[in-house]
Amino acid sequence: MVFHINIKSQADAQEINQIATKYPFDIWLHGKSGQVDAKSILGLMLLGLENDISLVVEDDVDYKHLQKDIEKYLG
Repeated sequence: MVFHINIKSQADAQEINQIATKYPFDIWLHGKSGQVDAKSILGLMLLGLENDISLVVEDDVDYKHLQKDIEKYLG
């Protein structure tokens, strides 16, 4: 599943990281500057603040709670 999200500040990046670490499955962020693990705060900082970021999870996981947690970032 792919969600398009907006990360506008370091606080947003930190919150996305905290949300991602709650889940047992892999969560990836894809941006213009590459792909990073959403559970890696360093990776998020390297990705930078971009408006066109895709949050990607495997299709076979239950992502409904994650979708609710990231609702305010959906673009």
